[in-house]
Amino acid sequence: MRLSFNDMKNNSSNEESLIPFDKTSIEKRIESRKLAIKDSDLNITTNQTKLELIYFFDASPSVEGTEKVMAEKFYSQITKLRTRKDIIVTLIVFDYHDEILYYRQKGKDIKYTTYHIGIGTALYDSVTKNLKKIKEDQVKNGEPKHKTIVTIMTDGGNNRHYEYDVKDFRETIKECKEAGWEFVYLAATEEAYRPANLLGFDKENVCLYDYRISADNAFSAVEKAIDEYDESGKVSNGWKKILALSSGEEKWKITMQY
Repeated sequence: MRLSFNDMKNNSSNEESLIPFDKTSIEKRIESRKLAIKDSDLNITTNQTKLELIYFFDASPSVEGTEKVMAEKFYSQITKLRTRKDIIVTLIVFDYHDEILYYRQKGKDIKYTTYHIGIGTALYDSVTKNLKKIKEDQVKNGEPKHKTIVTIMTDGGNNRHYEYDVKDFRETIKECKEAGWEFVYLAATEEAYRPANLLGFDKENVCLYDYRISADNAFSAVEKAIDEYDESGKVSNGWKKILALSSGEEKWKITMQY
């Protein structure tokens, strides 16, 4: 069971104890992950061309209060997309660890689900580990090559990692791009936006957004990117126009690191 930010804060007076070692909780998460992977293997059985959608949502304390809206918008988007596309869906939320809510499930099997806010931003671990796993599963299951697009929505840079560092992250993004995968990286702050290029993302795949006031626009932009990728195999700058007014992206472009 994931602890809330307030629970952790109240139970601790130092940073180290903000990340409690709960063996039972960890074992339950591992077992849940194994079951999710087993179920997904049973789902991926046809030779049809599919569109694989992978979502990573930041669940750190600074986005507290947005989780319900995010869950609603995600479910609404999948509900809409599955009526016109053959989709496979993964949804992972991350704070100091990652929580897999759906792992490679058919679009029709996705139901509305909520998640809880934790503490920290384990961006490198969550993204690197799970993209590697999904890529391996595509090969292991003998699946025909299909389009894969990854959406990452975060408001801060990585501040917790235990398995992978920035080099691992960047290398994994590179390998996925070489396999034809596309990315949508939505950054809610300068801290998340500035290093996007150093993390391996191309400019056309990165945009600022205000997570507190533009959830509708953010998911509309993601949907446009998904449609464009499905139709042409590439994501251009077009999807970002939906967010242009609320993000102030033109002003921020000069701060992106290269």
